[in-house]
Amino acid sequence: MVKISPQNVIDKKGNVSAVLLNKPDYEKLNEYIEDLEDSVELSKAIKNSTGFQLWEDFLKDYNSNNGRNNVYRVCRHLHINTINFV
Repeated sequence: MVKISPQNVIDKKGNVSAVLLNKPDYEKLNEYIEDLEDSVELSKAIKNSTGFQLWEDFLKDYNSNNGRNNVYRVCRHLHINTINFV
């Protein structure tokens, strides 16, 4: 769990009307949420996968022309515009 120090904004009736976070707390919370979203997506991928490929095998396939074309085709399908492979 992320440790943050929110500040409540109280309206004239004494009700909490807003919550303020300082920038470092906001960034920690945002990173935590992104990590949770990634975890959910990974869980879905594992649950719905039909199999996995070893990284070395992926690189062999990718380095062949056919494999490279397949990767670009999949990325276009997923609307991924930038691919950076080392």
